[in-house]
Amino acid sequence: MPGFPRGCAAIALAGLAACLDIPPYRPCGDGDRDCDGWPAVGVNPMASDCDDDNVLVNPGAEDDPGTTAIEDCFGGPVGAGLAPVVPVTAGWQVGELTLEFASASGMPSGLRFGNAEILAGNPDACVRDERMAGISLYPAFGVDHASLQAGTASAVRGGPALAATQVSWAQDVPMATTGFGCDVATRVTGTIDFTIQPSGRVVRRDRVTVSAGVAACAGCADTDGNPPIFTSYLTFSPELERYQVEPAVTSTVFPVAGTAADLPAPSAPVVGCVSGATAASPSVGLAWRFPTPSAGMRARTTGDTRVNHAMVVDWVNGGALAAGTYELITALAVEREGVVDCSVALRTAMAEFARPPTLTPTSFVAERGTYRYTGDEGVGIMITADQGVAGGAVLEVPNASERGVTVWRGSGAAFTRLRRGQDYLLQLEADRTAVIYLPALVVGTAIVVSGPGGEPPP
Repeated sequence: MPGFPRGCAAIALAGLAACLDIPPYRPCGDGDRDCDGWPAVGVNPMASDCDDDNVLVNPGAEDDPGTTAIEDCFGGPVGAGLAPVVPVTAGWQVGELTLEFASASGMPSGLRFGNAEILAGNPDACVRDERMAGISLYPAFGVDHASLQAGTASAVRGGPALAATQVSWAQDVPMATTGFGCDVATRVTGTIDFTIQPSGRVVRRDRVTVSAGVAACAGCADTDGNPPIFTSYLTFSPELERYQVEPAVTSTVFPVAGTAADLPAPSAPVVGCVSGATAASPSVGLAWRFPTPSAGMRARTTGDTRVNHAMVVDWVNGGALAAGTYELITALAVEREGVVDCSVALRTAMAEFARPPTLTPTSFVAERGTYRYTGDEGVGIMITADQGVAGGAVLEVPNASERGVTVWRGSGAAFTRLRRGQDYLLQLEADRTAVIYLPALVVGTAIVVSGPGGEPPP
């Protein structure tokens, strides 16, 4: 039987559809026509999809300032945005601070604040003086930006709310002969994490494993075999010539070249500061947390070919080094506020790392300097600031919504939606963890992090 001509068939089908009045196909229903998870009319009007026919426009989207569309459905004037952590050649940058890892070992090769280099090295080939940021098994072994150990520096978090580089290296220290060595063959393996936050805070976590116990070492110009000194350190520019460590209330000039001032072995997290002799110099706030016991701390001035100033934490000093894993967490932040010693704001930011304010329900993750949500999971969670945070807070919320995230701030029943990029920064990790940076939290306020349907009521 001959069929209808194609033109006639199309006309017939169109007529049938008109007669039957077939509605358009809505797989997610009329309440969410574009299937982006956000309804056209939400529980809270500020979480309603303002263009329910465009999957790229919804309250969980990021607004693109280069378009006339309001992708995040958040109208009104746009203020100054927060500075994100962004990748640069061989490292990271946030605001005036740049951290780079252009070295064979993978260890930091530079920490600049504007045009000022904060860390400092020296050309000495011997394992004698501290350089930049490093680990030393003195006098046999050291790893820093200028050492020859082959290492890797790998980005493990990419910003904008949190970035991190993991540095890994290993070094065999042979038994003592006529050069560098220890009394037993030893392998030293390091995994050093550097995390940088939008506040400018840098968190360094050391995990260094020693394969065999060591009682004596020999090194350059030292063939007698002395008890090892096993340290983690930061070495600062000669311009930064003053230091301060709790409980001191004022700073002290670093000791003369080639010497060190011993500081008490801390039993709890401690805050410090390194600064210049004039208000024109930058200041560096410091904080240390000690997962394993330490033998003490030293404020040291190098003295061979270049005078620099180092803050040193000793895991072992003048005694036998046991096999095992040694850990330390160090935080720093840089400012230029026109004062000789660190400002109150900088000291507060460091104290918040050493003794973190209470945010309920979270646990403080010291190795990253973040607060991880520990309460019940759902499409909407709430974190309350039992204590205020002045120096910036990074929140980690596991199992965040796949349909987008909004952030709200308030107290009681009154909540205001915050603007992404202006009031907070957000990144979504591959494991569905939402990483959120907030520049400050006022005591008593609450933060709600929600997906569609988890927003607070109006």
